[in-house]
Amino acid sequence: MKKLLISLLAISLVAACSKSDEQDKTGCAKVDLLPRKVAIDAAQYKPYEGKGKSELHGKLCVSVGEGQECLANQLIVLNPVTDYSTEWFSRNWTKNEPLQEADPIAKEHNKTTKTAQDGSFSFTDLRPGTYYVGAVADPCEAGRQKQNDSFKYQRLGSKVTAIGKTEVTLRKVYEAN
Repeated sequence: MKKLLISLLAISLVAACSKSDEQDKTGCAKVDLLPRKVAIDAAQYKPYEGKGKSELHGKLCVSVGEGQECLANQLIVLNPVTDYSTEWFSRNWTKNEPLQEADPIAKEHNKTTKTAQDGSFSFTDLRPGTYYVGAVADPCEAGRQKQNDSFKYQRLGSKVTAIGKTEVTLRKVYEAN
């Protein structure tokens, strides 16, 4: 009888969770995406088309206790600075407002990479211009990499002009509660 009650309780809890928490196809909770306020202007992306000779280099390090930890295998994103990407950086990246999916023109010009073991990253073959560089410092991924994971999820970012070989300094722009 005791096993039957435990089984029934477990089934009712699972049923309650599945009804109350809508999920998308990846199993994550659904989030209402906000409409974008800025329309894409394809002409603003033209200067960033094709390969160039500029490079951006940096390191993803976060404050942990009294020191700093440089993180491996963390996501770094690169977006050319346009009116459209400025809205993304301001609203989504720094204020954590979930925006509707990016226009295909913007996606075509975005680049991503992951940090190396020492936290370093690079973007090469860039056209000269101004870019947003964003980094995700994820304590879960740091834990999987057997690094110090005693920090909160955070996004770091910077607006940088790439001319030749340029160093990027990232600053914290968002931290989860």
